[in-house]
Amino acid sequence: MIKYVIIFVALIVSAFLYLKIAMKYRILDNPNYRSSHVKPTIRGGGILFLFGLLIFFFWNHFVYPYFVLGTGMIALLSFVDDIKTLSAKIRWPFQLLAVILLLYEIGFDHFPIWSYIPILILAVGFINLFNFLDGINGIAGFSSLVVLAGFYYLNQEYPVVDDSFLITMMLSVVVFGFFNFRKKAVMFAGDVGSITMAMVILYLAIEYMVASGSALVMCLYMVFGADSTNTLLYRVIKKEKLSQPHRHHIYQKLVDNFKFSHLQVSSYYTILQVLVSVFALYAMHNLDLKYHFVLGMAVSLILTAFYIYLFRKNEKRIQ
Repeated sequence: MIKYVIIFVALIVSAFLYLKIAMKYRILDNPNYRSSHVKPTIRGGGILFLFGLLIFFFWNHFVYPYFVLGTGMIALLSFVDDIKTLSAKIRWPFQLLAVILLLYEIGFDHFPIWSYIPILILAVGFINLFNFLDGINGIAGFSSLVVLAGFYYLNQEYPVVDDSFLITMMLSVVVFGFFNFRKKAVMFAGDVGSITMAMVILYLAIEYMVASGSALVMCLYMVFGADSTNTLLYRVIKKEKLSQPHRHHIYQKLVDNFKFSHLQVSSYYTILQVLVSVFALYAMHNLDLKYHFVLGMAVSLILTAFYIYLFRKNEKRIQ
């Protein structure tokens, strides 16, 4: 317990130090037509997730070195991107290398050779999809907290990582949340936060899928993932340039057109994710493995149908 108190205090001190540095060097997210905020707000606060990861790494005798190396590499690159926008041509090769290091940490022998390329493509895609969620106050933090909590519960049955890794990452989200889970956020996670947390969740998801053999692990992030994935598909169908800013996420439409507050929308997403996670964890414990993939697909289709319903309702509201 004393260990976690020390870590918590260290993260709080880090947060206040970062606030001072960010104010001094004007590391700000200035509002534009895509933004959900109206005043310049400190960005890059998600660097606390990287601090949490590094604290765990050094405290626990340098465990998971390749995963930490890959995550740290693209986290720092993303922090630079928060300060000065970098081309995707620069970011994607490093993301690919980070995923290769992550898979090396887990062990390539867990995957058939034919799956290497699809896994790399899907993993890099997941990292970038997760990055889309830092759009309204609370959603990135709430989503990360509920996903990590689900993994912590799963870790009691499949202890593939040290519990302290999950607890330290949750503490970093809580500290970040103090500055973000409010009507007017003091700081945003930025790319450094989103990318770091995406790598953490990706690493855990693959580890638990390997350990359990269950596709239902994906349900622990399904609600937030469904919004990002369906939004991406919509933009592809509309032939929009994917690198351009947009406001097509359902959570953005709920704020813009349905006039819900940021924290209301973040709370609704979180509650729905908790319900889906509880169902998935229950099914993993009580149903035969052969049903898991079908159940996972069923949850995905239901959430997709809900996405389409809200999207159409939004269109009618605008008209």
